[in-house]
Amino acid sequence: TRIVVRLPGPTFASMYQGAVRLNGFVGLSVILALFGEAGVARISVVIAVWVPLANLLSIYAFVRAAGGPAAGLGQVVLQILRNPLVMAVVAGVAANLAGLGPYVDRMPLLDLLGRAGLPLGLLTVGAGLDFAALRAASGRVLWTTCVKLAIMPAAMAAICGALALDPISTAVMVLFSALPTSATGHILARQLGGDVPVMIGIITLQTALALITMVAVAALLA
Repeated sequence: TRIVVRLPGPTFASMYQGAVRLNGFVGLSVILALFGEAGVARISVVIAVWVPLANLLSIYAFVRAAGGPAAGLGQVVLQILRNPLVMAVVAGVAANLAGLGPYVDRMPLLDLLGRAGLPLGLLTVGAGLDFAALRAASGRVLWTTCVKLAIMPAAMAAICGALALDPISTAVMVLFSALPTSATGHILARQLGGDVPVMIGIITLQTALALITMVAVAALLA
């Protein structure tokens, strides 16, 4: 793809990251509001699989296309494990397998921390937006945003229809694919030699437009 459109390596890697990574905080808040615990249970499984994979694919793209520092296996694994959502999923699965689930549910401190975590995560999303970078963005930012917020949800809807998934699972998967990219993507782009201005523009535009596109997707699925 990069050869066909003749994109510079750092720009291609940033666009690729903008298309495959997602903002789990936004996803959890939307799914919880629309489908309650049934939706959260489904999206938690998806996040547990996709977040590490998307991080791995993004790091690989930066190393290969952007000419970033050659990361060893240990460094790649460490980057993935540093993701707060991955850490939370691993801790939750470990507690569940250890039979601590009922005890964790009755811990008031953990309940308070859980209730505060999602709003704080959403605050960081808003604080990280950079509209100055968006004004300087090119069509590459717009193209990546179209792929992430329009083409991917449409493709996911077709896949869910072909698999005959139940309505809640279909809605969760389509909304999941319509999430804006991770708000921390610019950090990875900076560390691994990506196009940071383009990455910031992608984050800002996707997060702003997702407020509209996710409502539209939810309305179509209703």
